[in-house]
Amino acid sequence: MGIDKIRFSGLASGMDTESMVKQLMQAERIPLNKLEQKKQTLEWKRDQYREMNLMLAELDKFIFDGVGKQSTFLKKKIVSSDESKVTATSVGASSNTSTKLEVSRLASAESWNSEAAISFTAGTAYAADFKVTDPDGTVRTKTVNIKDTDNIDAAISAFNNAGLGVTAMKGNILDDDGVTYREMIVLTQNKTGSGASIEVTNTDATQLMEKFGFRKDDGTTYALNETLVPKQNGQTGGQDAIVKINDLQMYFKSNEFEINGMKYNIKNTTGGTPVTISSTTDVDGVVESIKAFMDKYNEILEKFGNKLNEEKYKEFAPLTKEQKEQLSKEEIEKWEEKAKSGLLRRDTLLTNNLSKMRMALTGEVNGALTNSKYDHLSEIGIVTSSNYLENGKLVLDPTKIINKMIGEDRLRKAIEEDPEAVFQLFFASGETSSEKGVARRLREEVQSSINRIDETAGKATALDHQFRIGRDLSDLNNRIESFEDKLKRAEDRYWRQFTAMEKAMQRANEQAAYIANAFGGGAQQ
Repeated sequence: MGIDKIRFSGLASGMDTESMVKQLMQAERIPLNKLEQKKQTLEWKRDQYREMNLMLAELDKFIFDGVGKQSTFLKKKIVSSDESKVTATSVGASSNTSTKLEVSRLASAESWNSEAAISFTAGTAYAADFKVTDPDGTVRTKTVNIKDTDNIDAAISAFNNAGLGVTAMKGNILDDDGVTYREMIVLTQNKTGSGASIEVTNTDATQLMEKFGFRKDDGTTYALNETLVPKQNGQTGGQDAIVKINDLQMYFKSNEFEINGMKYNIKNTTGGTPVTISSTTDVDGVVESIKAFMDKYNEILEKFGNKLNEEKYKEFAPLTKEQKEQLSKEEIEKWEEKAKSGLLRRDTLLTNNLSKMRMALTGEVNGALTNSKYDHLSEIGIVTSSNYLENGKLVLDPTKIINKMIGEDRLRKAIEEDPEAVFQLFFASGETSSEKGVARRLREEVQSSINRIDETAGKATALDHQFRIGRDLSDLNNRIESFEDKLKRAEDRYWRQFTAMEKAMQRANEQAAYIANAFGGGAQQ
């Protein structure tokens, strides 16, 4: 520190210079404190806007996953007359059906058994190429890589991990003498149905099959590009299922198959007695999905309403650094809870967004695919609450005004009569707003609201220059930085002034002492 930077803190004057400079700087800092408090308020406001957007994003996803899917309104209750033989699920069936199924044969997978003794031993590496054709016609050409250190179990594992769509397994089989057992390898196609095959396509593959004990019918080993002959020890494998559906005989590669939006799972033959599968609209399931949508929408309305009506405590400004140093953590949290309250009270942006969301659910839906009998939410028993304090929440009409039925009864009746029309009421597409379903309109407004809030508060990953509050914060940061430089210069100025004063007083004191010593010394003589 140079001589001009030395600070004299009351050595000559006896004053507490440091405290005096600190008090002077506290006064100088008042404008800076206000800037920092404004910055903190803006950051809190930004974060609260983002919290609102997270809620809107949740509602958007909830609509998409629920009433935004046609399958929500086409839920079916499926009843089988014999679940031990045939079951079914709906995968998009629009109408209710009753189907008779008579199963005379299940689909089975092709398999190949080794006939000769297994002679595989470690010591030879193989890069065996195979061409596998699945029952559905899919063709795979894969290489089975076996290391020279692999034993039979490791070789089988390598076969299974090669992606052939065929599983190898080692087991025991009763030999021809009916007494002794021998080890064998079984290759099983992973898919059921006829038409599967395995072809050896290089020398390593033919050698590997020989070591695994596979032989042709005449007992010779397989040559290059030959196809393995299925061996099932007297059983017939690799067959398609035979099912008579409403008296029409059909063949299927798998024991699971889909017809007209229904997925059937045949488990056993029916012995000549058909199994009846009936499907009816799952009214309870659809009602619960619609209620869940209403609850989520109402939850958002309530949270937005609470934020817009939140109490504002003007006397609780953000704490300065000096104030925080004098308070406990708990006291700071309580203070800031008050300071954050009401930042979005009667906020124009949120109010407008909320109003547009409410309007999206009002009015008729008059698209071409809509049943005019169900073109307004009130016609399926859903209305807005008559309590103005509930901000337009959706409720099932509790009054008996249409056909003497209360809201939920009307909703159930509409779903029973025409679930497709109810779906169109919620999510019909169209060129104009009036042609779109109410939930589609709402989702579009939710997405627009998210975008509008993003323009003001940005996403968590956004840069400050990309949204309005961010730009305001950047400006404040520049002003704060400039003011901090100004304060530093002011503090240096005060210290220079006090230092100059201390130096002057020091010189005066030294002169006074010199004079006193001089006159005092003359008198003694």
